[in-house]
Amino acid sequence: MECTAEHQITGDPIYRVAVHGSLVAIGQFKITVLDLTSGSIVTVLDGHATPVAGIAFTADGRRIISTAEQDKNGCVWEADGSRTSPVLVLSLPATAA
Repeated sequence: MECTAEHQITGDPIYRVAVHGSLVAIGQFKITVLDLTSGSIVTVLDGHATPVAGIAFTADGRRIISTAEQDKNGCVWEADGSRTSPVLVLSLPATAA
């Protein structure tokens, strides 16, 4: 099972959410990966300077891909917490206004 969602409560910041199996990734500036089976935090990923605009697991669930619109970066992370810095950082092109 894989899905993504966006939730905002009036006055609170927006959090991005992605689900893959028992893993849930919740992101705002940092991305927290939770294991719903054990109830534990798998890892906290920190690499965006501005709020996360999008987050998703790869099809096999091994990696997480996140983007932050304002810092124009896309990051690829290890979902298992073996590494807390991005495996890959991509500079995204600016969009036309």
